[in-house]
Amino acid sequence: MAQVVPVEAAVVTAEPAKVEAAAPVVAAAVVGAAAGAAIAGWSDANLASLVPLDTLNIQQEVNVLEAVADAVGFGCCEQPNVYHVYDGKADAASQKPGEAAHLLTIKEEGNECKDMVCRVCFNPFHTMTLQVTDAKTTEPVFWIDRPFRCCGCAYLCCSCCLQEWNVMSGSSAQGIEGSSMIGSLRQPICGGGCFPRFNIFDGPPSVAGGSYGDKTPAMIIRGPHFIGELCCDVNFRLMAPKGPEPGAEEVQLGNITKLGAKDGMGALKELLTDADTFAMTVPHDASVTTKATAITGLVLLDYYFFESGGALECNPLAGPGETYCKLNVCTEYYCGTLVPWTISCKKGESN
Repeated sequence: MAQVVPVEAAVVTAEPAKVEAAAPVVAAAVVGAAAGAAIAGWSDANLASLVPLDTLNIQQEVNVLEAVADAVGFGCCEQPNVYHVYDGKADAASQKPGEAAHLLTIKEEGNECKDMVCRVCFNPFHTMTLQVTDAKTTEPVFWIDRPFRCCGCAYLCCSCCLQEWNVMSGSSAQGIEGSSMIGSLRQPICGGGCFPRFNIFDGPPSVAGGSYGDKTPAMIIRGPHFIGELCCDVNFRLMAPKGPEPGAEEVQLGNITKLGAKDGMGALKELLTDADTFAMTVPHDASVTTKATAITGLVLLDYYFFESGGALECNPLAGPGETYCKLNVCTEYYCGTLVPWTISCKKGESN
């Protein structure tokens, strides 16, 4: 599980330049709490359960139909994703749906035929809305809106190819149509080069047309060049952007970690399903809007890197010379493009 990195500890042990770089960002995260109150349809009380927390565990539900279809190479049964958010410091027994540590449920909406076709044909870049509900009251606390994106390549300068995930306020009476933006995640041009990068912004866009212009992100998500499968933990860092001072560097404020399998059942789930488990640490004094946007960033990472099915894929109908079994070892990242590294077995020319 990811180690908790308190903001205070990071400031004390950092170089002087790093302290100067981190201070404005941490202050901005705290001020974000007051700014959130001014957003139409939003109250920080919606996410009161997140205020005292800096460690969260997020588990994705296993969908049996989808898992079986993916395992036999019939990948057209993509189902809506469901995630459960837990207090990461609670004991394991209470980290189950309906138990004391269960804080939020995140569910992808859309069970109509057009939604299913969109998921099958364009997953994971399809347009979608996810509803985030309070686990105790089952009332919506915010929505996640993801517009359709043409491809998974960030080489192109066109905004229709860059990831955009918007965090929307609103109650069940308003729905997402009557909501206001409380934060957003944006993928920059070239997507960070050889290392994934996503910018976290607080509040609505500052420029007409939905752009944040030259506004400094509240945090930056940075990931590794190689994204492992199965037993590997994959760590994405939550960073404070560089300050204006000469020589200032980014400072790590937290982590989003996709947890690898720790036992036989975990390995089986990794092999046959795309249901993942994550651990996340965030600054304790960050605003709830920043924490909500960071949770959205975690969901983004799952769809972007880990939504292509289980690590093992079989094709029982493979003909001579065709691949009948394939194991995904890892994925390499280049400017938004994912290049899988696999071990495959082909059927002999003779039956």
